[in-house]
Amino acid sequence: MTNYDQMKNLIEAFGDKYNQHICMESSLSIVSEDKDNSKNTGEVQFVYNGKADMSIIDMDEIAHKMYRVIRNHDSKKDDESLASADVFVINLEDIWYFIEFKNQKISKAKDSVTKKAYQNWFWLVDILYEMSEKNNM
Repeated sequence: MTNYDQMKNLIEAFGDKYNQHICMESSLSIVSEDKDNSKNTGEVQFVYNGKADMSIIDMDEIAHKMYRVIRNHDSKKDDESLASADVFVINLEDIWYFIEFKNQKISKAKDSVTKKAYQNWFWLVDILYEMSEKNNM
């Protein structure tokens, strides 16, 4: 089992513990959809159009549909979720990647990407800590 599979299983177990089941796995290209541009053009637009697609963990799905509901039971709105990167993946060399797709100048996105990185790291470590305590890791 790869480290990616272990991480996916651990996050799924966290959701199972609280009866929150989501589909967190997607593909790199699907998660890269530029929703604003797709809406404006009426045609689906992707930021990533590469030939080498891969399975990834959709961090937005976890933040909005699992973590928010578990940690804030009264929350009914997606915008009450902690921020998250779009994608999380672990390569075969055990290097972790958080990917945020932006279709704008870096200077405009720098602050929001930094906020997403720190908040994403916070809630992911929270999940890892809770599950390691449960499993006495």
